[in-house]
Amino acid sequence: MKIYGDEKGAKAEWEKLKGQPLKKKLSYIATYYGVAILIVLGVLAIAVSMTISIIKNKVPKVIQIEFITAVVDDTAADTAKDYLCGKLGLEPKKYNIEIGSSIFDAEEYEMLSYQLQKIGARITSKDLDIMGADEATFKIYMSKDEKDGNAFADLRDVLPADEIERLDRENRLIWYEASYGSFPYLINVYDSELVHFLGIRGPVCLLGVPVTCPHPEATVEILKLVRGGTTPIPPLEEQAGTERQ
Repeated sequence: MKIYGDEKGAKAEWEKLKGQPLKKKLSYIATYYGVAILIVLGVLAIAVSMTISIIKNKVPKVIQIEFITAVVDDTAADTAKDYLCGKLGLEPKKYNIEIGSSIFDAEEYEMLSYQLQKIGARITSKDLDIMGADEATFKIYMSKDEKDGNAFADLRDVLPADEIERLDRENRLIWYEASYGSFPYLINVYDSELVHFLGIRGPVCLLGVPVTCPHPEATVEILKLVRGGTTPIPPLEEQAGTERQ
């Protein structure tokens, strides 16, 4: 079949096409209009991709930090975005930094249990960049026998080698002992620049990075602020009685 440039020819071809089975209709359309359809679809795909990219670039990335067994100064939490963005050279228009904190007594088991479940859900849904808690809390999310069962990352896969060496030299790394080997998974923030800015208060506070951390580059820069103070820092058992880190 051939559709001619004149209207009558086109109408005649259309009438013939209407009487054909669906398979022949599709074959006809693919033969005569396949290239044009592919071009249109390609243009639409590019337009949609560019639109999504523009929207993503305009929406700020939200860096989520949650403290479970410590509290953060409210004023510091409110000004964290400006401080951290300025300190780390991040563009404020591209990043929002949200910091949450909570601390529970032993009697508040139900509230703590709910919070721990919530944290697990956030890790699964890639909605948490850094968590602060004591080591016992972190161990709830770790597995001694299955490497893939760990919710918090081997920090050697997160931080540059020179940062790992510095933190180790300052006695800030906490290692996880598993059946398949040991690895650094927590950072002790005791007497660091980050702690003094945030005004962290409570029991010993350690930081861990979820394996599903959605913004690894920004997270690395924030962890670099775990510096300063007296180093090497005292052992964990000597810090446990301090109210302010």
